[in-house]
Amino acid sequence: MRNTSRHQHGFAIHYLIWGLCVIAGIILIGFYVKYQIAVINEEKMYKEAEMQIDIFISDAKKLGPSTSSTQKYCSYSSAKYSKGHLGCSVRGEVEFGVTSDSQAESLSRQLLAMDLSPWRFRYDNTGNLLDNDRRRKMRVVVYGYENLICGMVLQYKQLDSSGETFDPEKYEVTYDCSSSALQEHYPTKAA
Repeated sequence: MRNTSRHQHGFAIHYLIWGLCVIAGIILIGFYVKYQIAVINEEKMYKEAEMQIDIFISDAKKLGPSTSSTQKYCSYSSAKYSKGHLGCSVRGEVEFGVTSDSQAESLSRQLLAMDLSPWRFRYDNTGNLLDNDRRRKMRVVVYGYENLICGMVLQYKQLDSSGETFDPEKYEVTYDCSSSALQEHYPTKAA
């Protein structure tokens, strides 16, 4: 009788272990599916931001003779022993030829008046700029769209990375959306 009881007890533990493995597998599959859905939704969000920026560029170009460009990229933050944190950006620029500060200011007013729906206004960061940025007639307006931080920057075209020199005959608007990312949605560039 004891052998039967031991046999049944071992059989029950076997089923218990098997059941726990099945439950763990289901949980792991659930996490994997949840992650894949998040990646798909994130990719959709970036694609929608791309389309919005293309529309904003098209609308801005109607204000006068201009050239435009777009960039889409991902980058890793610098980390000594690993790739680091991943982020992606979508960026579009429109450059206008101007002959005076008053023409640049008029262009700036028209660009600021444009409807940037579905972006949500967060704040105007122009007041926090340095004097040199103000000389470039720079405006920085921050928006939100889903989980992205978006912005519109208006300024004379910067000619160097320090921002010390600018071209008073070229005024540009930059539309940009960026955020951290779960996956590389675009080619990566060095941080």
